[in-house]
Amino acid sequence: MRYPKGYIPKNAGVYVRISEILPGTVDETAGVDRQTKDCLKVADLKRWGTSSHIYCDNDVSAYKKDVVRDEWEKLLTDLKSGVIDGIIAYDLDRVARQNRDLENLIDIVEETGIPNAVVTGEIDLSTDNGKMVARILVSIANKSSADTARRVSRQKLERAEAGEPPISKNRTYGYVYDFSATVPEEKKLLQEARKRMIAGESAYALCKEFNAAGRLPYSGKPWKSQNLIKMVTNPTHAGLRAFKGEVVGVGKWEKIFTVEEHAEILTAVENNEPYSRNTARKHLLTSILVCDLCGKGLGGKAPSYYCNVSRGGCGKIVRNMKAVDEFMISLTYKAIKMLPAVKDVPLDDDNAKEIERLERKIDEARNAWKAEMITLADFVDVRQDAENKIKALRKTSAKQAKLPVDDAQAFFNASVDQQRATIKRLFPVVGVKPTGAKGTRFHPDQLVFPD
Repeated sequence: MRYPKGYIPKNAGVYVRISEILPGTVDETAGVDRQTKDCLKVADLKRWGTSSHIYCDNDVSAYKKDVVRDEWEKLLTDLKSGVIDGIIAYDLDRVARQNRDLENLIDIVEETGIPNAVVTGEIDLSTDNGKMVARILVSIANKSSADTARRVSRQKLERAEAGEPPISKNRTYGYVYDFSATVPEEKKLLQEARKRMIAGESAYALCKEFNAAGRLPYSGKPWKSQNLIKMVTNPTHAGLRAFKGEVVGVGKWEKIFTVEEHAEILTAVENNEPYSRNTARKHLLTSILVCDLCGKGLGGKAPSYYCNVSRGGCGKIVRNMKAVDEFMISLTYKAIKMLPAVKDVPLDDDNAKEIERLERKIDEARNAWKAEMITLADFVDVRQDAENKIKALRKTSAKQAKLPVDDAQAFFNASVDQQRATIKRLFPVVGVKPTGAKGTRFHPDQLVFPD
């Protein structure tokens, strides 16, 4: 439908937007409410009909290219379909700070002739002059946003380097809003999750347990693996101040983890099981048993563990799942009873000191490269060598830590995930040999335990 020149809208839509609600704002809708009131006043002066079609993008940027403005997109759709027959906004920069957004609106105006107006000035996108002025104003607004973003970014970096806590409209899990104290129950959950993930438990299993126990995030929504991983690996909890993903300072707030504990969980997430997916295994030993003939991990489907041909295995190994599980549980139970108690320390003093020395060595090499005292190739060599040594030290320390379940009786009653993590710590890989005769039942001699 094309509207005739001079058409007076009977059902105009109002568009209002605020780019950012500042932290600590008491009335978060005050800004858009004022814009709405002013838009409706102009509509009355023009004798435009309006209804309940108020399109509000509150706390939404029009400058950032990766931000989708849901209400803006809905307004464009409603303009095209005839749900509304006009548009009024407080100012052109509320509508667009990117040329592509303005051009999308201009295309609809050119196609339909739909009336449009802004509170702060007379810009008619149906005329050549109006379009020219609008394009100039949006280009100026875009440049202004870019300049502001650059200044704000620099200010945020300075705060981060000074160790000031991050400012956000959302509270950081584990801390009160201003970082003056920790939240005890949240701190306890983070520390527990970190220890159990270091020990080999999956984030999925922990989320399932926490949700069932009602230990939810402060939002009240159930835990998800990605969210839990993000929480336990957040450098903020180790008293480190990050900016755009890079640690740039030491924070002035209470630590929930030590720096060494933070490094441990990063290593676990990066190098161990893919915590970001649902990695909960249904069967006890599928991540431990391997075929002694071809070296492929055994798959599991009740009632058997088997070498899976579809995953590149030889298909020559099949074992009764219940029999193997019972033997490995019994063996691990006996092993736990025989082992001496281990103090739960993430890193011994010697390892911690050596890691600190290696990290200083990396920093010194970086500074030498910046000062053009060494070449980039030399700096990369030093860094890679030091990082490899740090990784080895952290693996050694992880082996010295407590078992996921270090009480023999508790091991019997533990979840499959906890039992598997404990078995895997003691017996990381267990080979399964062929029986040698068709129909031979499982016997412990068919298992191979590497030295």
